[in-house]
Amino acid sequence: MVRVCSSIEGSVAPESTFPRELSVLVNDRSAAMPTHMFGVYSRENPPAGEKRRLTIYPQHAIVWAAHCASLPTLPASNPQPPASPTDRLTLPVVPLRLPDPESFPLLSTYLYTHRLELLLQNLLPAPPPAANADAEVLMGYARMLARTFTGHALYEHLMKLQGLWKNSTSLGIFEPGLWAMIDLVWEILVNALSICHENPHADTIPPPMPAKTFPCSYAMETDPAPMPTPAPVPVPSSPLRAQL
Repeated sequence: MVRVCSSIEGSVAPESTFPRELSVLVNDRSAAMPTHMFGVYSRENPPAGEKRRLTIYPQHAIVWAAHCASLPTLPASNPQPPASPTDRLTLPVVPLRLPDPESFPLLSTYLYTHRLELLLQNLLPAPPPAANADAEVLMGYARMLARTFTGHALYEHLMKLQGLWKNSTSLGIFEPGLWAMIDLVWEILVNALSICHENPHADTIPPPMPAKTFPCSYAMETDPAPMPTPAPVPVPSSPLRAQL
């Protein structure tokens, strides 16, 4: 599924409103076709005079429906593999308003692959220890980060982690492995920043976090109409960029 999403090329209609559908060219027809295009954008209003930025990702509904309790209602879509390499798919676009659009690819990749070691590598600035390492090893790793990286660099990774946490909470994702990894990385980075903070030239440590791809980016002049959200239930890619 990840491979077919990465093989997609798309086109954006020359209009300033949120598109209802997009035409895409699939270069890899050997796997299940994506069912939707997620139009990811920020909850924050853009600065005065600027258009809202969106990033479009091809996704499979089954992956997100299996993990998210607060996913917007997805329009029906059952695309079939194109008959020829030049045929295009037309996929519905789903507006997805998130606290941190930049970290969406991290979450998407994890939900597709469930590779915790890959998530750990993407969240930390240096090759990490084993996820099951004891407290002494983890503290030694935090000291190494504090010696190797500036407080600013560590803070940027902490903000990336917090973005992943915010998006996971917003979408109602209850995946034990994901939450365990978020807790682990948070502990490592906060310890590393605490050690940096002992240096008078280090940056200020941030406040604690509350408890518990083919991107196509463009701007639009009007906000997309929000899609209805159902009642809660238990529970990666080449860029195409355009300016509308």
